[in-house]
Amino acid sequence: MRQQVFEQGEPGSGERRVSRLFVEADGKWVHLQQTTGHRDLELYLGLAHEGWELEGRRRWRLKAKQVHLHVGGGVHFWEGFSAQLAERYDLQATRVVVNGDGADWVQHGSAYFHRAYGQLDRFHLIRALRRVLPGPEWRRAYRAACRGELLPAVRAILRGGHPDGPAVIQYLQHNRSGLADYRLQDGFRDDPGLRGLGAGEANIDKVIANRMSKRGMAWTIAGARRMAKVLETTHNGVLHNYVVRPLRARPRRRPLRRFLRTPANAVFQGTTAEEALHRTWAGTHSSVESFLRRIGRPPTLWEQG
Repeated sequence: MRQQVFEQGEPGSGERRVSRLFVEADGKWVHLQQTTGHRDLELYLGLAHEGWELEGRRRWRLKAKQVHLHVGGGVHFWEGFSAQLAERYDLQATRVVVNGDGADWVQHGSAYFHRAYGQLDRFHLIRALRRVLPGPEWRRAYRAACRGELLPAVRAILRGGHPDGPAVIQYLQHNRSGLADYRLQDGFRDDPGLRGLGAGEANIDKVIANRMSKRGMAWTIAGARRMAKVLETTHNGVLHNYVVRPLRARPRRRPLRRFLRTPANAVFQGTTAEEALHRTWAGTHSSVESFLRRIGRPPTLWEQG
């Protein structure tokens, strides 16, 4: 899809139209093995959804969520992710929010959508302020930053005199355009039901970490790329579109009590002793032969499970 859109100039074929689309991006480092000169590899995660829907009492879930995983540079990540979304959506009139931790490759994501606003993720904003300010101070600075006001936060940091203060100020200045909450922007402030963003951090753990970075796992670059696409298609519910041979359905196990209820001499009922002795059982497909074959062979992997 990325080649069709960005190299061949073919527009996306998406027809679904939504007023808003929420996009989040984050990265996760995984360990490498059998790779000379490299010990770690960053995987890029993209998450898109149309909003929130109530799943239970005070429990919300993302609506129409889809993920995109990529191994490589940020440019190819955004080209691939935006092309994937263009295959589903017509985004010409859609307002897009791109939420992330403020890294350069995340900030560049807004340029791939027609009407986009890039917001600094609230978790990373709070973490930066709490690093250098005490409780009441960082809360006031946070509320000012969410209104898009940088100066109150800078003044509070300078008054505090923390040794990491200059680094935090530089971080805030670098992300100044994304300080204000997206709900203050045109096209969003008229909906009081909108919620805060930040699902990217949780999905890093669900989508990538549980399968690729825990329990001492390590990968080759090629293996990480393949597994990333398996996880992507699995979470998007489209893995079956890429499987050449359909998966075999698990055979249903027959209950053992069916055989236990069968008398051992049931097959001989209605015959005399002499007929039973001279009857040729070899080569037949009687119930006795089938039963003996079943109990005589070792269990299959399915039956062991």
